[in-house]
Amino acid sequence: MPNYDCIKVVAGGAFVKFATRWMALAQSMDAHQANIIKSRAPLRPSRALRSALAKRGRGVGTITYFFSAKNDRDIVLPSDLELAHALLLEADETVKAYDTDPDRVIAYVEREGYLGSKPDALVTLWSGRSRYVEVKYLADQGREHAQMQAEIQRRAADAAGAEWSWFTDDHARAKERLLHDWLHIAPVLAQTRLDVKARWEYLAGWVLAATREPTTLGQLQRRAVDPWELVFTTIFRLVQMGRLRTDLESEPISPATVVAPREQRHG
Repeated sequence: MPNYDCIKVVAGGAFVKFATRWMALAQSMDAHQANIIKSRAPLRPSRALRSALAKRGRGVGTITYFFSAKNDRDIVLPSDLELAHALLLEADETVKAYDTDPDRVIAYVEREGYLGSKPDALVTLWSGRSRYVEVKYLADQGREHAQMQAEIQRRAADAAGAEWSWFTDDHARAKERLLHDWLHIAPVLAQTRLDVKARWEYLAGWVLAATREPTTLGQLQRRAVDPWELVFTTIFRLVQMGRLRTDLESEPISPATVVAPREQRHG
């Protein structure tokens, strides 16, 4: 079972406030609410929200406003499934970066000479490979239009030397434990990002020195002299940057979570 003590101490008694404030951003909202959100790095809402609303159509749905630590910017996601996909990309230690912005996705695939249905996400792996991802609920995946769309995207990805894949409800369910862990981790990374940036050189230096040999979150927490929330965020940003690795893919987060150097940064 997950043990969130190593995260609760991150925010001390304010953990609930951390989670509540972040989840207030990661909830259903209409376009008006999203437009009036004030943030340190304001979202360019027009295109992203129009695209999200267009994807949602006239039916009931959600639009999520989400801070991506891996990309260091806010993104808009048109469904709960796309939020699950984004969280798993944040967590995936083989992923260097990803993009869901419609303008950038279109610009990238058109540079490759690709015309037609555009993927929902472009993913760059530390291996140097790229992946096109189509996010689709299982209820929609079997429809003729979705299958035609997938075939077009698959051919385009192949022509560009990229991988192609679906992301469906089944994929989200298969990673349910990791998703749950990252629903706890993501708010901490979002809320502390400015303080960590201001002290990045020092904090990153301390963490890298403390993890020259494999260690655990609990051991790092006991050794840390700086606020644990800042050290915790630095650890996970270094993981996302390909400098460190953890065992979160196979084990739930706890004080026993392993933190170790990445043997091959781009491996």
